[in-house]
Amino acid sequence: MLAGFTDYQSREVDDKVWIIGSLIIAPLLLLEFLSETIQLVLYAVSIITILLVAILALKFKLVGEADIIALIFISFAEPPSLRNILTLVPPATIVILAGILSMGYIAYNVYYNWRNRATFPERTPLYLKIIAYMTMRMITSREYEEKRYMYTPANPLDPSFITKTDQSMETPTTEKFWAVVLLPYVTLLAIAFLIYIVLYYSYTFTFFSKG
Repeated sequence: MLAGFTDYQSREVDDKVWIIGSLIIAPLLLLEFLSETIQLVLYAVSIITILLVAILALKFKLVGEADIIALIFISFAEPPSLRNILTLVPPATIVILAGILSMGYIAYNVYYNWRNRATFPERTPLYLKIIAYMTMRMITSREYEEKRYMYTPANPLDPSFITKTDQSMETPTTEKFWAVVLLPYVTLLAIAFLIYIVLYYSYTFTFFSKG
């Protein structure tokens, strides 16, 4: 949760957060191992799967390093179980939940641009307009200076803005300009993790109540 909060505030997560988190979960995992409640084979498969996904994601620069660390942290912190399909590979479930949450973030971008009557340069193809409306915002120079960590100025005529994450480019001189919104993915993972825990314990409580 702390990692999610700091990611939302600055789009960065201090390494100390992961270290402290690891120190907290290590004894809890040890207790589960000693009580033999962890399915070791399933746990190993879950971790290996996430590590492979992490390597591919880093190779193709699909997400940031903090996002990958968060995903790996979750895969170690939440052992899988055979209770139901949601718990077979917990990180996969949490990623899907985070994806659903990101739809809300995209919806807000669309609303923000519609409310502010965002405009495009001439000759902007329709497909780029649609993508820009979902992933970018037309912001003022003041908004950019106040929350520079949230935005990367970009040209909606250039399709590379879809994957461009370089924040070193110069600030546009116009009063309003388009900027990619840097998604706080660790925050979404943290919220998704919380939802997963609620679903897990809700199912457990229902299961034992019926029993």
